[in-house]
Amino acid sequence: MPRFILHAGTHKTGTTAVQRFLYARRKELAANGVVYDTGEDIFGGTLRAHHHIAHALANWTDDDRRLLDKYHAKLRKHYDDGKDILISAEAFYRHAAKGCDNPDAARAVYMKRIGAYFEEFAPTPSLVFRRPDGFAESFYKEHIASGPFKGSFEDCITRFSARFRYAEREAEFVATFGSCMVFSFEDQLRRGVLTAFLQDHGLPELTPLESKGQVRSGISVPAALWMAQIKRDQMPDKRELRRRWQFALSDSGAQVFQHEKGASFWSSTQQRDALWDLAVDGFSRPDFWQKPTDPIISYAWSDDQHAQAEAAYQHWRVTKKGSQIFRELVGLAPYDPDTAVPAPIRALGRAVDGVRLILRGES
Repeated sequence: MPRFILHAGTHKTGTTAVQRFLYARRKELAANGVVYDTGEDIFGGTLRAHHHIAHALANWTDDDRRLLDKYHAKLRKHYDDGKDILISAEAFYRHAAKGCDNPDAARAVYMKRIGAYFEEFAPTPSLVFRRPDGFAESFYKEHIASGPFKGSFEDCITRFSARFRYAEREAEFVATFGSCMVFSFEDQLRRGVLTAFLQDHGLPELTPLESKGQVRSGISVPAALWMAQIKRDQMPDKRELRRRWQFALSDSGAQVFQHEKGASFWSSTQQRDALWDLAVDGFSRPDFWQKPTDPIISYAWSDDQHAQAEAAYQHWRVTKKGSQIFRELVGLAPYDPDTAVPAPIRALGRAVDGVRLILRGES
């Protein structure tokens, strides 16, 4: 019987790196009997993962169901041909059915839908969990950098507490599918996220793999506080927010947002311990991690630091405007390196920036 793997996250466990890799090597996977078909021909666009399937199961409109039926028929053909199938979208971990007032009921409806949709393939869910305290901080940084959320760290871990209830999330998948593979992100990171993902799921070991450093970097603690303050003062539009995100990850941003090693968002060990206990209580593999005992180093963001960071950002915007334009034209994400831009276009961007500096008398 062919295998059907449902990789459902979790968030901030190298999923973007894994999905990009699987998409880029999908022909080689197919040659080895593994189908990684994201349904881009059905749902439109270039899809490196299966987020549209997860979204459609949550939205459940007539059009969504029509597209889901078409995609299901493709899966059925692959499966009947004896192909192993791999689905990957961390949205399966968090989504709930739209239109339900009760969040718990909405989540239950959603799990019932994905269970019914994939039932005939007897899928095995796969979840990768991250050490709770590190996950909470990384999750907050991501939400501040990439979306409309502008609250404090405490607001975030309270509002999104369901994301940290590892036992409940695991139990949902076990109840729906009968079993669930569970892995440690830190273990996979030590072995190399891509190599570990292939090994842990019994997939062909495609070579050469990218280096171990493929997990994308998050913004720093002070950078997150800067962006949160910007949002609270006046919410930037999506393009401006992405530009600030890129600055926070740039070499220029690294100079501005220097901070003491170990500095964090935690206000106290009690707050950290409470989140930890919430995450691991009843979880099948609490042995993945040791509860932290190191002291808390809370980071405070001052008005002077904010003004300096804002001035540095505005200067960076002027000096890097040409390069920024070309990054946006080719559709790079803020965390993508400049080297992802084709070399001739990158050179043109540098030339534009050089001319601008000369005209400004800065070169």
